[in-house]
Amino acid sequence: MYQFLRKNVWGLVLLLLLGCKEQKEEKLFSLISKEHSNISFNNKIWETNEVHYFSFPYLYIGAGVGVGDFDNDGDTDYIVGNLGENNAYKVTREQPLRIYAKDFDGNSSIDAIATRFIQDKEVSIAPRNLLATQLNSVKGVFKSYNDFAQSSIQDLLQVLDTAGMQVLQANTFSSVHLENLGNGEFNSKKLPLPAQFSMIHGMQVTDLNHDGNLDMLLTGNMYQTEVISGYIDGSNGLVLLGDGKGDFKELPFKESGFYVPGDAKSLVQYQTNKGKLGYLATVNSASTHGFKTNIATGVSLVSWPKSANSAMVYLTNGAERKEEKYWGSGYLSQSKPYIIRTKNIKKVQFK
Repeated sequence: MYQFLRKNVWGLVLLLLLGCKEQKEEKLFSLISKEHSNISFNNKIWETNEVHYFSFPYLYIGAGVGVGDFDNDGDTDYIVGNLGENNAYKVTREQPLRIYAKDFDGNSSIDAIATRFIQDKEVSIAPRNLLATQLNSVKGVFKSYNDFAQSSIQDLLQVLDTAGMQVLQANTFSSVHLENLGNGEFNSKKLPLPAQFSMIHGMQVTDLNHDGNLDMLLTGNMYQTEVISGYIDGSNGLVLLGDGKGDFKELPFKESGFYVPGDAKSLVQYQTNKGKLGYLATVNSASTHGFKTNIATGVSLVSWPKSANSAMVYLTNGAERKEEKYWGSGYLSQSKPYIIRTKNIKKVQFK
């Protein structure tokens, strides 16, 4: 036995090394260069007296909406992006974030007072000095910073003319899946925790891993915030894989290869010259990110007939998925619609 081990020790060592070597698997996406895609675009926004946040707010803010039959039951469900839960404002139905809006000082400009709850007391989000730049009467009502700190929003509203005042409120910042129950009823379910790390802007609904179920590509973040709030910047892009029953799980970056950091906004899909799907993600004040998919076997892209607005997709497992033709998905994004036909799809019937 000893002689055998001595003669074959190097062979055993080699086997151990090969067995311990990690196999490198191809990721779902690969980043492509602008030279490869022939698309070079830098989404730089130069603010001027005419182009700024208040004249074009939708250049900066707005969440994405995606549509698909995520539970394969023959009707349309929705994915609704939101601010996310990774921010300074924790809201509930009982303690929402509110905005009280009116031209309180009569200068022909709407004054918006945003509030939040701290220790069960509704208070102004803006500190005394910032709120006073909008409403000069604040200095007269609250003589000191301590007076302001001890007050509630009701202490301020009771000395203002609130007749005709608008009151708006938000009681959730979670991004959700709206499951269509039929008869105009929907069930709201939070998306997985990684989808709550930041605001969702860009969104593409498609079968990414070609298992017959709809998945999602998401991008986000928001840099257009007040200093007291800070950037909403917890996202580096996200892949959520659907199970065909209305639930999703994150595909980690080491497996997806999808990485879009920064103030990400639009996300579109397109067909490459080789017939594959590619994706483009824009980021404010940064270059466009291009990706190609690395799964190619047994897949074809089905174009929509001009006269068709919906289709039924019949899966090999007996499920039926409804698809509708849209010329946009997510935030300010417009893609040419395709149906990805995989080996799991038996038939596509357009309507």
